[in-house]
Amino acid sequence: MRCTHIGVVALGLTASMPAAAQSIDLSATVEGAAGYAVNPQLRPGERGGAGFGRVSISPVLSRATALSQTVLSGSYRREQYFSSFGRTQSITASLGHNQAFTEHLRGNIGVNYTQADNLLLNPDIDLSQVNSLTDGRKTKSLSAQAGLSWTIGADDSVNLSGQYAHSRSGTGLLANSYNQYSGDVSYLHAISAWTRIGVRSSYSYFDNSAFSSTSIGPGVVIDHSFTPIWKLNGDVGIIIQRSGAPVNSTSTSLGFHLSLCGTYPRTTMCLLAGRQTSASAFGGQQVQTNVGASYSYKLTELSSISASANYGRNGGGAPNSGSSQVFRASANYNRTLTERISIGVEATGGYYKNGVTGNARSIEGSAYARVKIG
Repeated sequence: MRCTHIGVVALGLTASMPAAAQSIDLSATVEGAAGYAVNPQLRPGERGGAGFGRVSISPVLSRATALSQTVLSGSYRREQYFSSFGRTQSITASLGHNQAFTEHLRGNIGVNYTQADNLLLNPDIDLSQVNSLTDGRKTKSLSAQAGLSWTIGADDSVNLSGQYAHSRSGTGLLANSYNQYSGDVSYLHAISAWTRIGVRSSYSYFDNSAFSSTSIGPGVVIDHSFTPIWKLNGDVGIIIQRSGAPVNSTSTSLGFHLSLCGTYPRTTMCLLAGRQTSASAFGGQQVQTNVGASYSYKLTELSSISASANYGRNGGGAPNSGSSQVFRASANYNRTLTERISIGVEATGGYYKNGVTGNARSIEGSAYARVKIG
């Protein structure tokens, strides 16, 4: 299972820091924006649009020592529409801790929470979740994860991870929710300074009020650096999925993940592809195929552009759940005015197709100003 939750902060660790070194940092980014949006709540058949104003704030509190780093972050984002749609908003919070127990053993734990009702246009929403959360429903998600990384000598490493996720969408009689428990274990061996190969296996159990299923995904892994600039990370294997109530069934299919990224002094680009199980509050645990690309370029010391596009298709889940397709693309231009202030323009659009609920399109464009505090 791939889990991309809102507000997760990447945690790094530098074990070579002086033993007495530690720091506590508090910072925040405040943004104000104005723009125009069409069907921001992703409702099938809706074609109307409206101007809007947006405000968001994203605080981050971090503490680092020689052997650990802890990060507490959150965000609040609200769009107020001038003539229709009312408002949309999202709230996220995450707490993560990364710890070095010994020179060879490291661990991490984290908790994440998300509440949102602006799905396709919100950059913080995991695209894999849109398939089950359409029609402007309010969504609440909570997840917790933990992991261990053990380095065995210079050439071998073992990684273990586990996760619990709960999601709920809608209210009253229309509410839907699910729980998912998952784990992953992998072993990697370095065959050269540029290449590591190994094996991995993932497990997940899903249940909601109507369906339950179990998924196992053994496979092989490769990490390879073509050059100091271009790096490949991937795995390929099989997905063995067994569904329980109301109908027992077993299926086997191909599963894989692929990431190819290049990092230049002024340019960064990545190509992504994958096929894995994805939880769905309305259709059980499904198999999701996704492809994506991202690009950023530093025009000058003070300005930059970035763009991304992602496509996902969900199917093969619970009986009669149908399939869905989601596409999202975005572009952004940013210019720094001072050390703390920047301005820019951005546009986001997407398309959602589902055989049960229908099709929906969303698009928005805005101009914004951001202020960094701390």
